[in-house]
Amino acid sequence: MMYLIQAEVDLNTDKLFFDVGFGWQPSSYPGVIMLRPVFPSKIEEEQPVGIDEESFSDYSIWPNPAKGQLNITGEFPIGTIATLYDLEGRIITYERLNPSNTRVDLSFTSEGLYILELASPAGIRSIEKIVISR
Repeated sequence: MMYLIQAEVDLNTDKLFFDVGFGWQPSSYPGVIMLRPVFPSKIEEEQPVGIDEESFSDYSIWPNPAKGQLNITGEFPIGTIATLYDLEGRIITYERLNPSNTRVDLSFTSEGLYILELASPAGIRSIEKIVISR
């Protein structure tokens, strides 16, 4: 059961009134609308909690923590790109992945935590955390 919540302000008394289906009631706080969330009485067992995304399944990234370079191996579709982001979302570097092995040069980066995204032209993606230490 869901209620339609309506609210009005009485300009003469500066009080708010609300109606959840049982008639207009004054709120106990002037200038504030009080809302009560309505939850279903029965929760289904298999409700989706996210969006299924296809991701790469068989790949390796090493070393992690990395120092001067990062190695990426796996079976990737042609056109797959590895993009390294800092934690503010800026692109640090990107490399087109080779079918067998790709080395990403990290010698110009500073120490810290980075995000590596592997993305194919077909929309397959995987996200990994990469630590760079010297």
